[in-house]
Amino acid sequence: MPYVIRPPIRRMRLVGALLAAGGCALLFPLSSARAADGCPDVPVSQPFSLFGDYADYFLVKKGNFESDTRGWRLDDARVVAGNESYYVGGPSDTSSVSIGRAGSVVSTRFCIDVRHPHMRFFARQTDGVDGLLSVQARWTDALKVQKEQTLGVLSGAGFSSWAPSDLVMLAGMVELTDPGETQSVQLVFTPLSGSWEIDDVYVDPYRR
Repeated sequence: MPYVIRPPIRRMRLVGALLAAGGCALLFPLSSARAADGCPDVPVSQPFSLFGDYADYFLVKKGNFESDTRGWRLDDARVVAGNESYYVGGPSDTSSVSIGRAGSVVSTRFCIDVRHPHMRFFARQTDGVDGLLSVQARWTDALKVQKEQTLGVLSGAGFSSWAPSDLVMLAGMVELTDPGETQSVQLVFTPLSGSWEIDDVYVDPYRR
């Protein structure tokens, strides 16, 4: 069964993963970190520090939906006015993505290895009651076979307004065995019920 991702403001846990406290850091300066052997250097910040998570994260390319969504695939989904309410990317951010009941959103590709344990994002349910939002990882294995793995299912209870997800297990759900092995991954967001908005999609580049 997939993990159930619940809003950390209710102090619930992500089954099989670690507790997270949600969060944001409005104007923390970016630093540069070597995410992994074979993965490029990436700018990192502490976007979830407001809720007690002081880990470094990098923003998935165009994952704040502010400039354009080239590289993202939006099916029955669109960029809309209105940022997640914590403005973790900065006070001038103005956009998020709305996903219809039959829609899906697929991210740009990004590099991970075993030192990319988690990802987090912001979401709110905009239609329906106690809806569900699936989060999957998609990659291609060494035999050129496309693989998908459900990382978790966001429960709409408590997401009537913007809230950060719990920590969502990432590298442990993808086929990575050697510490130096890398994989090019996409994230897939699919409503199972209800309509949703998502914003500010981040990945944790360190194993702590």
